[in-house]
Amino acid sequence: MSKLTKILSWIIIAIILVSIVLIIYGGHKILGLVILLVSILSINLQLLWKKKYNGKELEIDEIIQLKELESALENKELTIYIQPIYNYKKQKIVGGETLVRWIKDNEIVPTQAYIEIAEKTGFIVELDSYVFEETCKRIKELKKDGIKTDIITVNMSRNTVNQEDTISKYESILKKYGVSKDEIEIEISEREMEADSNFNDNVNELSKHFSIAIDDFGTGSSAILLLSNKNIKTVKIAREFVINQTKSGKTLLENIIRMIDDADFPIIAEGIETKKQRDYIQEKGCLMGQGFYFAKPMNFDSFLELLKNQ
Repeated sequence: MSKLTKILSWIIIAIILVSIVLIIYGGHKILGLVILLVSILSINLQLLWKKKYNGKELEIDEIIQLKELESALENKELTIYIQPIYNYKKQKIVGGETLVRWIKDNEIVPTQAYIEIAEKTGFIVELDSYVFEETCKRIKELKKDGIKTDIITVNMSRNTVNQEDTISKYESILKKYGVSKDEIEIEISEREMEADSNFNDNVNELSKHFSIAIDDFGTGSSAILLLSNKNIKTVKIAREFVINQTKSGKTLLENIIRMIDDADFPIIAEGIETKKQRDYIQEKGCLMGQGFYFAKPMNFDSFLELLKNQ
């Protein structure tokens, strides 16, 4: 139970007690009955809200968060930011990963503040679809400006992967904006593939229709299996391995790079924050990197300028 719900519950209990006192001792039976009925109605409203969201046991503050998120999507407060991907060999930005950002009162709302409630309620499916479509729009704009990227990735959640209509829905979006499956890659986190054969089967089916990039590689137990899927296009090494500069950490990272390279997949190292990390990754044969060392996530206009000016 959340803090807000606890407070409201205690307030309702207090009101009920007050109403009983008014009825019995205060001589205000009608007022007491009205207050009692309002309190009972408040409790019933909470139960109705829970039922409305498929028994997800949402607290009142979570319902408020969800309503705000739904309004944000409707009012176009949600937008996409892009974190550039750098190619060491070409010595330039070759693409980026698109991320959703909520701009409220000219400030960015922390992602964790709404992604959790979106995942809990299934609203993440709407967010995924929105970000995918917005990304396709931006790819169309880049092409119109004569700018070609090597890789643009967009995240897809477990909920969306498991939806029956995802493939047909996303193929329609690609067709709508004239974007081919080779111009956009769907990122699937290896973390999501733990002990979920249904999800893994759906990822395999998805990979037959779209270009797939495996995110957070090395964090789960599916690494070997994933590298045997030749429909996978790109592998992104998890940040944890990149920032671990201990002797054992470096040995593990070298082995991961070698394993991916032997499977003949392009590699992107995530979370690069220092020149030392960049140089080490490059030395070991990883040709692409992403992280604050190169650039923080930025709005599309800034990303476009970055590509034009390099």
